Amino acid sequence: MAIDQVISPEIEVGRMILRRLETPGAFETVTFADRRAVLLGIAAGSDCPVIDTPLMQLGGLFPDLNAAIVAIVRGGKLMVAHAADQVQVGDDVYVIADVEQIGRVLQIFGHEETQARRLIIAGGGNIGYFIARELEERDANMRVKVIEMSRNRAVEIAEKLNRAVVLHGSALSEEVLREAEAPSADTLLAVTNDDQTNLLTAALAKQIGCKSSLCLLNSSNYSAMIRSLGIDAQLNPKTVTVSRILQNVRRGRIRGVHTIHNGAGEVVEAEVLETSGLVGKSIRELELADGVRFGAILRRGKLIKPTGDTEFEVNDRAVLFARADHVRQVEQLFRVSPDYF
Repeated sequence: MAIDQVISPEIEVGRMILRRLETPGAFETVTFADRRAVLLGIAAGSDCPVIDTPLMQLGGLFPDLNAAIVAIVRGGKLMVAHAADQVQVGDDVYVIADVEQIGRVLQIFGHEETQARRLIIAGGGNIGYFIARELEERDANMRVKVIEMSRNRAVEIAEKLNRAVVLHGSALSEEVLREAEAPSADTLLAVTNDDQTNLLTAALAKQIGCKSSLCLLNSSNYSAMIRSLGIDAQLNPKTVTVSRILQNVRRGRIRGVHTIHNGAGEVVEAEVLETSGLVGKSIRELELADGVRFGAILRRGKLIKPTGDTEFEVNDRAVLFARADHVRQVEQLFRVSPDYF
């Protein structure tokens, strides 16, 4: 039996973390449409300038902003964003935007963090080693330190890495974290194979002065504790892997899929073919269910922000959000007409 594609969960997770490092201030970063569009997950804090502003007014306040808020998580519940909704303190907001406006979008939500230059990786397993190796190749100015509990593994990766400093010890030890200079570090990544170790390491690093932290969590049981412990972001390896698998099994002309909020919703990139029933129809004519929101359309190399009057054209690539219970409707929308065959 032929194998069409091999998915390495550890490499996929490593790549996702590297993308997040490129966009400090966002807890989620995924690109679509030939890297022209990006999904940003942004936490709305008390210093967010657009708190209590109806979403319908954002277009008037920022007329040249090519971005759309498509979903909001409030009180643990994922909901589609509507024009009359307002962003509240504590919300997690999902925005689909032009990649060239990432900095501006983050600024509008009160985030002006700079990219990390001093990084600590807690865990020298496959994920931690992959990240350290990639950063060495990509950025000569990045200072990376890796903390690894196993002496043999620490020696092994130290021999493979060129500039990164590898420390043997427990990342749960404040002494070891201070030896790694966590109090002056920009970011700590806790990527061991143990959820509790990752959670406590990320929290301890923040407590002693590290500017930001991200932890790997295989279980969703700890998700509610993240903010209370001062941890800035989490990543569930299962979500990353599932997103890649769904990209291959979704029906219709689906080119990209990313699940959010533990599978409660999906951001999908879909292509409009010549035989599609969407051609010539406007978004308003589709009479979409409440669980679907379009965020961007890539058309002839240009990313446009869709409105209800936007009509679909052949070869359009739409990026949209759908609640999990409305994904089937999206598949049906972008299915190939029987006439195609």
